[in-house]
Amino acid sequence: IEMGFISGFPELASPVEEAMEKVLRRSYVRNLLSYDHPFGFPHQRLQAAEWLAMLGTHTDAEHIILFQGAENALTTALFSLFRPGDRIAVDTYTYSNFILLAKMKGLLLIPIAGDKDGMMAEELDRACSKLKIRGIYLMPSCSNPTNIIISPARKKELAQVIKKNRLLLIEDDLYGWLRAEEGGDMISLHDLIGCRSFYIASLTKCLCPGLRIAYGAVTDDIKDIMEEGFSNISIKTSSLDAEIMTELLLSGSAQKLLHQKAALAQKTSALFDALFPDLPPQPSSYFRWLPISDSRPFDQVEKDLLRQGIHIYHSGRFMTSNHEESSFLRVSLCSAGNTARLRKGLMIIKNYMNP
Repeated sequence: IEMGFISGFPELASPVEEAMEKVLRRSYVRNLLSYDHPFGFPHQRLQAAEWLAMLGTHTDAEHIILFQGAENALTTALFSLFRPGDRIAVDTYTYSNFILLAKMKGLLLIPIAGDKDGMMAEELDRACSKLKIRGIYLMPSCSNPTNIIISPARKKELAQVIKKNRLLLIEDDLYGWLRAEEGGDMISLHDLIGCRSFYIASLTKCLCPGLRIAYGAVTDDIKDIMEEGFSNISIKTSSLDAEIMTELLLSGSAQKLLHQKAALAQKTSALFDALFPDLPPQPSSYFRWLPISDSRPFDQVEKDLLRQGIHIYHSGRFMTSNHEESSFLRVSLCSAGNTARLRKGLMIIKNYMNP
């Protein structure tokens, strides 16, 4: 049972299939098969700007690049904006792919302590006063893997420290759409800072994982270097994939799909909370952060659960400090295929923790 990889309920594919069929019948579809408009066609970038505005990021089409998913966006940022040996501030637990990409580039990740409202601004400022930190990476709307949401007040505090220390910001807002669906206060660090900032909003988890499209907003001071880096790394993003996503957004099908996925996230989160009632409350999301008492190395725990039929990720994959005082499992709630398989997987995990 898949409970490690976060796929985003891929079984909800009918609206995407319908959008694909509509696009393929269009008279201009051949134009989408060329090298033209490497950063996205003008109407695609304009639609991207409207999507980002819903998430609290306000920019224009000229400052948007269409990437091949969030990983492509992160790769472009790290290889364009940073040099080997540069330091980047991160949460004590952060996205595992970002950790691996940083290692490939020879970057040093500096873990900064946080609390229930996210990374603590005073701890970031203290680290900047001691070390030459060049950048910062944050997932504000639902940090992967801890599920922490940075509060609006904390965002303002962090923005002041980031501007004071002239840090390059990478804001990975993968789950901003889910907070918007809940009527959350949508304000981005990108808007608060206004310079040296790169904002990423991937559409893979909220609309379709197989269509690798992410919208990236760049401030004017890093626009040229990001476009050059993207051209060297990727040449361009599939205009056909981007057009299918644009059709989903323009037709209104995307909004219906968002409602369905948000409802499933609430349902599966409630199922988890019912089976593990003693845990502190967490927001509705695609995954849960589950503390465990098993102190063995993370790969042994993962292999042990795999032998019981569960593919899952241990907190060791996400750790940025040298010492892990506690152990967790990041439990994906959106990849099992259906609620019955998810419940079965959660029961196996529960029995594993309480033999």
